[in-house]
Amino acid sequence: MGVYFVSFVGHYGYDRVLGVLGRHMRDFLNGLDNLHEYLKFSYPRMKAPSFFCENETSSGLTLHYRSTRRGFLWYTIGQIRVR
Repeated sequence: MGVYFVSFVGHYGYDRVLGVLGRHMRDFLNGLDNLHEYLKFSYPRMKAPSFFCENETSSGLTLHYRSTRRGFLWYTIGQIRVR
């Protein structure tokens, strides 16, 4: 589901917003909290997760993901997975 969500939001113009969140994966993921804060104006009942990156190396990074919503871990992994 998460993989398809990224293409779904592209049909509604959010792909442009996602494109400016950051040039590198770390910057993009760290910018998601700000995007979710912005979206709360349109979707006030949204329960947004939080993302924080650390320990970036040439082979990857450590992502801290927090959410009050149960079961969204695999959904999030589907959105982030690099193809």
